[in-house]
Amino acid sequence: MTRTEFLRKDALESVHKKARIPMPDGWDTNDMPLSLAERKAWAVRKILENMPLYIGEQELIVGSRTIYAAHEKWQENKSDMGLDVMPRYVSDAD
Repeated sequence: MTRTEFLRKDALESVHKKARIPMPDGWDTNDMPLSLAERKAWAVRKILENMPLYIGEQELIVGSRTIYAAHEKWQENKSDMGLDVMPRYVSDAD
């Protein structure tokens, strides 16, 4: 099996799921007394500093998304990789 075939098989079988975690509490930055751009930067920082890193076998480019959405659905469907996996950084005032 070629490297490409192996990586495709791993991706289709979602082997990287073993590294996924639910969005931790306290990651939201929407209540910080900062500008919108600064709150977004803090949210990205929290992800980059704390997100589990998955490095697959034979990978040359690493870093798959390993955080589930911040809602109860992640328990039912662990393949849910919705777009709401970023900490909330927009406040009500924005």
